[in-house]
Amino acid sequence: RPVAVGWGGGDPGGRERVSALSAAQASIAPGPLTGVCVLVTRPEHQSDTLCRLIRAEGGDAEALPTIAIEGLADAPARIAALGPLAAFHAAVFVSANAVAQAIPHLGLIEGAGAANMIAVGPGTARALRERGVAGVRLPDDGADSEAVLRLPELLSPDGKRVAIFAGIGGRSHLPDTLRSRGAEVTVVEIYRRAVPRAVPEPALRRILDGRVHAITGTSSEGLRNLYRDMLPPEAAARLRTVLHVVSHPRIAQTARDCGATDVLLADAGDDAILDSLVARLGGHADSGTGS
Repeated sequence: RPVAVGWGGGDPGGRERVSALSAAQASIAPGPLTGVCVLVTRPEHQSDTLCRLIRAEGGDAEALPTIAIEGLADAPARIAALGPLAAFHAAVFVSANAVAQAIPHLGLIEGAGAANMIAVGPGTARALRERGVAGVRLPDDGADSEAVLRLPELLSPDGKRVAIFAGIGGRSHLPDTLRSRGAEVTVVEIYRRAVPRAVPEPALRRILDGRVHAITGTSSEGLRNLYRDMLPPEAAARLRTVLHVVSHPRIAQTARDCGATDVLLADAGDDAILDSLVARLGGHADSGTGS
């Protein structure tokens, strides 16, 4: 299977790719990730697509959520206070979590969205499309605030209204920069991120038994939670030696700061993460945690 690693791998086609790969699995054996165990650290209910992609290539994917998403009780009131979203030049969704928490209360099915419905990355864009939002804009040269700020729609927003749907305590770079460009920015915080109570027992046992070959990282906060608050010392020491596939340079630096010794930077999106796993581990899973 050709492997393409680089900017633009994207995520919107992930579900179709899962179906195609799953169908092919029945007649083609074994997959390039056969014998490879990968820990997927996305929040609960957001890891399914990547886990299926890994399994479709013969790998063994184990969910290990490192961030718990908690909706705010007053989120509907916060959203209602915005007024009609159609009055806004742009609505920016910083994550799939923001989409899940906001869309049910926005009433966008009739197309009453902002002039520009913007997603920070491919996973967020897919979440919007799955909920009936058409014409989603997203950067094609990155998946972060800096890339969003390079979109033509946000280069000269002087006097225009911009709504940003986010979690509590997120980065301020996006709203601060838009305000410096003259935009009237409203940040709507509609969920909080928390540290999960514990590492799931199946994942912990795999780590301690030396049966993990890679871990994915799509959040700096999630990696800090994992190494500082969730893992017992022995498990943390073992996990630091395996391949960490991450989706942004900031996350790569966080992984190194947490002691990871093998960090691979992939493009944003599940497809690109899968491609990087196959490129590095396909067909030769010789060692795991602590080996």
